[in-house]
Amino acid sequence: MSVFLDTGVIVGARNLSDEKHARAMELLEEFRTGKHGAVLTSEFVFDEAVSLALHRTRREDVARRVGELVLPDSREELWIDLIRLTEQEFRGAWELFRRHGKAGLSFTDWTIVEMVRSRGIEQVASFDSGLDAWVTRLS
Repeated sequence: MSVFLDTGVIVGARNLSDEKHARAMELLEEFRTGKHGAVLTSEFVFDEAVSLALHRTRREDVARRVGELVLPDSREELWIDLIRLTEQEFRGAWELFRRHGKAGLSFTDWTIVEMVRSRGIEQVASFDSGLDAWVTRLS
């Protein structure tokens, strides 16, 4: 069993003024207990989350806290696995983006869809309802 973390949950957990902060924190507590199995995210989501936090808050400290959730200073604090797309997954995501561009999902979203499908990841923790047609979403 495994769950993939999307940008909104990561940013929401570290941005106290985010409208989804409380729910993001509840989800993270569930994930830390192992209730949903392995917790994963990708380099694409990491980039999007840090960039979005900086853009929304204009605060480097918030963006840094977002990044440190996934990449803490100490390996002992590490509980989210940062995974990389394979070339095949990258090309698959690009093909999904090209084929279903009108669905309104970002390229990063399509990388999530492709990784979840190719790796058998059961759920995506996300506040993005646009993913509902493509993955099993936990929000």
